[in-house]
Amino acid sequence: MTKVLTLLLLTLTGLNTARAITVSGYVRDNMGAGLAGARVFLPGNPSEAAITDTDGRFTFDSDKVSSRRRPSEKAVSRHLAKPGGTVSLMASKQYYHNGESQVTDGDTAALIVLEKLPNIVLILSDDHGWTDYGFMGHDTIETPHLDRLAKESMVFTRGHVPFSVCRPSILTLCTGLHTHEHGLHTGPPPPELDPGYLLKHIDSAVTVQKLLHERQGYVTLQTGKWWEGSFKRGHFTHGMTHGKNGGRGDHGDDGLTIGREGMGPIPRFIDSAGEKPFYIYYAPKMPHVPHDPPDSLREKYLQHTDNEWYAGYWAMVEWFDRTCGELIQVLEDKGVRDNTIIFYLADNGWTQGLHNWGADGKSKLTPYDKGIRTPVMVSWPGKVTPGRDEQTLVVLVRRSSGIFLVDFA
Repeated sequence: MTKVLTLLLLTLTGLNTARAITVSGYVRDNMGAGLAGARVFLPGNPSEAAITDTDGRFTFDSDKVSSRRRPSEKAVSRHLAKPGGTVSLMASKQYYHNGESQVTDGDTAALIVLEKLPNIVLILSDDHGWTDYGFMGHDTIETPHLDRLAKESMVFTRGHVPFSVCRPSILTLCTGLHTHEHGLHTGPPPPELDPGYLLKHIDSAVTVQKLLHERQGYVTLQTGKWWEGSFKRGHFTHGMTHGKNGGRGDHGDDGLTIGREGMGPIPRFIDSAGEKPFYIYYAPKMPHVPHDPPDSLREKYLQHTDNEWYAGYWAMVEWFDRTCGELIQVLEDKGVRDNTIIFYLADNGWTQGLHNWGADGKSKLTPYDKGIRTPVMVSWPGKVTPGRDEQTLVVLVRRSSGIFLVDFA
C-alpha cells in the first residue's frame, strides 16, 4: 500500500528575511506513524535538508533563505496539485513530491517533503521459454543471477505478453497499447512494402521513455533489440541503435552488441546521468539465435544432452543470466541499487527444436502458452515486498498516466 505522507507544522518563527528561520515538526504516514529518514526542504535553499529521526521529527535552522527565491503560495499549490509532479522552483527535477506543504502569508515559507525519484531498469530477454530458469523449476539450466533477483522480487509466474514475436511485443511494453491499437504485427516488413513503412507506428506513439523524460526529467538509455529506427526516433535520450538499415529491420544494428560483447555502455550512461534519475532499457538479443555461447558453457550443457541444439540454447540462457548479474553488479557498485526498480520479463516464448536452431511447434509465432507466457519480476528494495504469485494472470497492455508495465486481470 502506498503511504500518504502528512507534514504537520509545529512551530514557525522568524519569518523576516533578515532573521534566521527555525522550523520544527514531524512527518507521519497515513497510519499515523512517524516516518524516519524523510528529507525536509525549505524553498530557496534546496541544498540543505533536515532528516527526520526515528519518530519522524525534524528541526530545520537556516539563515540562508532568500525571500526572492521563495515560491508564492499559488505557485506551490500549482505544483502540489500534480500527482508525482516536480517542484521546479526548488531546482529539484530529480525529486518527486510525496507529502503536503504548509504555506504562510506574507514572507512565504513552505515546507516540502521530497524523496528521490527511483531509477528504473527494464530487463528483457528474447526468445526465452517461460520454464527455462532455475527459479521456474528447470532441472538443467542454471540461472543463479536471475534466481537471486527472483528472491528479491515480487514474482508473477503467469505473465503474458500480447504477441509471440519480439517487435510488436516490445512496442506494447513501450506504449502500453494492444497490438491492434499500435498497429504492429510482425518483425521485418513484407518485401512488397517500403522499408520504412512500419516506422509510422513509433512516430505516432506516446512511449514510457518519452513520458519519463518530459514529465519527470529522466535520462533514458536504449540498448539491445530495437526495430523502430534510431533510439532518438524511439524517444530515448541516449542509445546504441541508429537505424542504419533504413527501416528494413535487423533487430537493432549496433545495439545488438550489448551483452554479447560486454556491458560498457551501461556504466558509462549511469555516470553521465549524475544526479538525474535514469531509465535503462536492457534488451539483448539473448538467448535468441545465433546460439553461439562461450565454448565453456556449450561444453557444460553437452554433458547433459547429446542434442547440440538443446545444449546451445541452454548455454545461451545461462550466458544471458550472467549478463544480468553484471548489470545488477554495476548498479550495486555505483551505489544506486537500493533506489532502482528492476522489471524483468521475456518479449516472447520459445521451445527449442530437436533438429535445428529453430523453435519447436506451439511456441514462438503461436498464441499458445509457450509462445506468450513469461515470468514477470518487480524488484525495489524496501518498497516492493518479495513474494511469488502463481495464480494472478498478468497482462502487459495497460497505459496509464505514470509508469506502467502490468495490468492484473
